[in-house]
Amino acid sequence: MMRGLRRPRPLVAAVAALAVRSASSSCACVAPPADAAAYDVLLAGDATTATYANLTAAVLGGGGLARAANYTFAAGCGTAADLAACLPAWLDATNWTVVHAGAGADDVAAGASTDTYAADVAALGDVLAATNATVIWGTATPTALDGDTANYNAAALAALPDSVVVDDVYGAVADKCAALGGSACYPAACACDASIQGADGAWTARGDGLLAVTVAAAVLDYRAGDVPEAQQSIEEVGDEENAFLKFLRVSFVRYYLWLLFDAVLVAGGLAAADAAARRLLRADLFGARDDDGGAATKKDDPEDERPAANGRPWAPALRFALAFAGLLLVFYAALEVSYYFEAAYDDTDCVPKCPAVPGDLDAYDTLLVGDSVSGQYAAAAAALAAPNAKLYKADAYADGYCGTSYGLLACVDGWLAATNWSVVHFNWGLHDVAPRLYAEVADYGANLEALYGKIRSALGPNGTAIWATTTPVPPSYDPDLRTNADVISANAAAADLFGPTGKYPEVVVNDLYGHLVTNCEAYAATACYPDACDCARVQDDGVHLSSIGARFLGVAVAAAASRAAGGGGGGAAETAAAPDDPWWDAVAPWQYAFLAQLVAAGAAGFAARGARRRGKRLAPGDADDYTPLKQGVDPYYGSSRA
Repeated sequence: MMRGLRRPRPLVAAVAALAVRSASSSCACVAPPADAAAYDVLLAGDATTATYANLTAAVLGGGGLARAANYTFAAGCGTAADLAACLPAWLDATNWTVVHAGAGADDVAAGASTDTYAADVAALGDVLAATNATVIWGTATPTALDGDTANYNAAALAALPDSVVVDDVYGAVADKCAALGGSACYPAACACDASIQGADGAWTARGDGLLAVTVAAAVLDYRAGDVPEAQQSIEEVGDEENAFLKFLRVSFVRYYLWLLFDAVLVAGGLAAADAAARRLLRADLFGARDDDGGAATKKDDPEDERPAANGRPWAPALRFALAFAGLLLVFYAALEVSYYFEAAYDDTDCVPKCPAVPGDLDAYDTLLVGDSVSGQYAAAAAALAAPNAKLYKADAYADGYCGTSYGLLACVDGWLAATNWSVVHFNWGLHDVAPRLYAEVADYGANLEALYGKIRSALGPNGTAIWATTTPVPPSYDPDLRTNADVISANAAAADLFGPTGKYPEVVVNDLYGHLVTNCEAYAATACYPDACDCARVQDDGVHLSSIGARFLGVAVAAAASRAAGGGGGGAAETAAAPDDPWWDAVAPWQYAFLAQLVAAGAAGFAARGARRRGKRLAPGDADDYTPLKQGVDPYYGSSRA
């Protein structure tokens, strides 16, 4: 929905056009209410508008977003000519912020030609252009088995001034009917599903709900709550700790404490293995004897370094085996302990951190995927979309590496497989543009494409994927953590993939970034948002939304979901089983390094032991120490060397 530059028409021209067209209207105009000054949005239209106007006003009134008044007309007074004749009094009744107008159904019913209708819309456009309000034109909705409305809408759009914003209400209905099985030929060759529109063209409560949120979303782009007298200063969000402290916390625990644990474990393992070997060899469990037939004693072999050759030739091998077994035991103990460390501190293994998926989601047809901002508008979106879409917000892990799109890729499969989703409304961006708070994301676009691949496999042929653009970062936010320039770059990467000009044009784009910016630009005090000023009316907590902002985006999401839901999902696609990875791929780099440490420590221990033995045999000392050698006797083996 694009807003053009307003080109005010001279009041004289508007009055002249009104005089010409009033002659063709026999409608008895209804006077505006006496309390018109209490309202800021005017909803004006034909008989179709009358069916959903009160519901639209209720949606707008919720959360204090806007106060809407409905142009109430007598029966048969809803043609474009009637509106041109009767609206001036309403437009003069107060300073409207937004005027949402539309006519067409009554003109089609009256059999007016498209040329006549275009002329009447042009006159109505002149009347609307004389106001300072933002004017939104709602395209005419079709009636059952009616192929003419599209031509009427084309004629109207050609006749309206460029300043008028177009709300494609016709498209919302057509998309909804196409999403409901068997209605793709609507309205030219078949009727819409009876749950939306009856055979006589009358809208059901579900149809009114769709039209109401569609119109409300269009209005709220230009009106959402009162502007505060002074913009509030934005403090850093409390749940995102100082990036430096977080780095120290995570890095110290993950690396330095692990190295300390590593060293203690290696030293303890080697000491335990050596002590076990010494105890076994000194215990004479195998009945080893000295050369003279007596039992081997500690006195005979004070160091217990080398057993008698004829009594214990296997001792060195036993000692080596026990030491090696100790090293292996330490290593595998470290592997077991590593699972705890990985679960607690290793961000790269996200699957253990994925939130549990509820067992029964069959009552829902729309999955909302997103970060904490989406959590703010999820409740409003679910409530407003309820007549047409049963929306469920997926939980998401939101810390460190797994708080980025890497974590989303790891965790989304369970949600996608939970039921046959008709719509998946997804966004992920604010975490990926904050590497100091979460982690560096090497290729955001590749992650989004992989995410869409998973979503596309889970949706059926009539299912719809809706990409929501990432919302702005206000200028008062700490630029060392994230900036709006990064958000713009992220949205540009997503635009290369999704939408009419993207690689996957079938993906619908819900421009939440644009909704917030357009709304704030509509007010002089916040027209500089998000480049040079904040917009605390809709975003008052860092990157998070105010209550008005959450309700506002909730309406926008509800409108998008309501329009698309109904296609039914096909469940998770069956894919061929992936080949098993070789075992060495399952060993983490730190585990390879740890094993190398153990081997090196063991080798160093044996080398030191051998050097100590050799030093004791060769070092000079008392004469008695050399006597056995002079006599040809080995002091360690006790046997003659002669």
